[in-house]
Amino acid sequence: MPNLKKNIILLLLTIYKNIDGVNRITMKPKIIHTKTFYCADDHPIVYYTVDENNEAVCEYCSATFIYQPEKTPSEEMQDELELIPMPCPMHEDYDEEENNQN
Repeated sequence: MPNLKKNIILLLLTIYKNIDGVNRITMKPKIIHTKTFYCADDHPIVYYTVDENNEAVCEYCSATFIYQPEKTPSEEMQDELELIPMPCPMHEDYDEEENNQN
């Protein structure tokens, strides 16, 4: 019986959401890391591919999916590293010699 209540509530929310084509209920989008995926949120499994805007919406539950490429561990480390100021303090002598030769 609890599933019946949940399904009725979901149905009413879906009807309320889609009255006059106005999106009245907003859900936080789900971040995905593949362009092809499936949704099975209390409905049959449905497969989707994100569009040119890297977004997709489930036609059953109206869940929004946003594709974001997954960063590799080395890319994450690169984001955390500090940039070396230019000119490089470790090579000041070398930089000065180059400037004097020109």
